[in-house]
Amino acid sequence: YSKLGTVIDGACRSLRGNLMALINIGLHTNWLYPCSSFRIYKSIVLPRAMYGCELRTNITQSKSVKLEQAHRFCIKHIQHLPSYTKT
Repeated sequence: YSKLGTVIDGACRSLRGNLMALINIGLHTNWLYPCSSFRIYKSIVLPRAMYGCELRTNITQSKSVKLEQAHRFCIKHIQHLPSYTKT
């Protein structure tokens, strides 16, 4: 792995991990609308995962796809959709 690959993998883990941590404390309850969950996701999870992304200037297509897949996983989870749902 290159240094950039490790950083991107860490950002993907951070996206999923931070979302799951918020879910464990009540973000994903049945009474909370997906729009509200997404607003929390945008304001807490994304900034934590993407901190320092302006330094990642040489992102390859495959690394970009990894970030996109992690983001789609989170969005589907917020919307209560199965992971195999078409994007």
